[in-house]
Amino acid sequence: MILSIKQKRIFTLAVMLSSGESVSANTIIKKADCSGATLTRALRDIRDAYNATIKYSKSSHSYQITDAGNLTHVEIAQMRRALSKAEKISENEIVSLTKVRKKAVSISLSKATISKLDRLANEKKLSRSDIIEMLINSQLTLKD
Repeated sequence: MILSIKQKRIFTLAVMLSSGESVSANTIIKKADCSGATLTRALRDIRDAYNATIKYSKSSHSYQITDAGNLTHVEIAQMRRALSKAEKISENEIVSLTKVRKKAVSISLSKATISKLDRLANEKKLSRSDIIEMLINSQLTLKD
């Protein structure tokens, strides 16, 4: 299961507070990688979703779950497992945000040529556009 950023933040927050001990807001903000306003929204989401009572201590600037509501030990364990899996996935995954800029063009081709393009695309597991680019760049030759 791939967690969204919001799910990861809420799961992290729930796991941190599940012990019933006070956790400083600064620790939570660093661990959940969020701002104070985002922390407030995440706490509200936990209160709403699990009917949990989370108290804020102004003197120690910390949060503590005083009543877990519907947040059970089983759910906390599932959250821990999901966070662990998400961490393993993020360590092994590299995401590239650079995208080659392309411009759509229209070309007229015979059905036989389109058929050959489709066959090559299926064999190479590429798109028609990729095959045409490879042909133009002389990296691939069409066989009759």
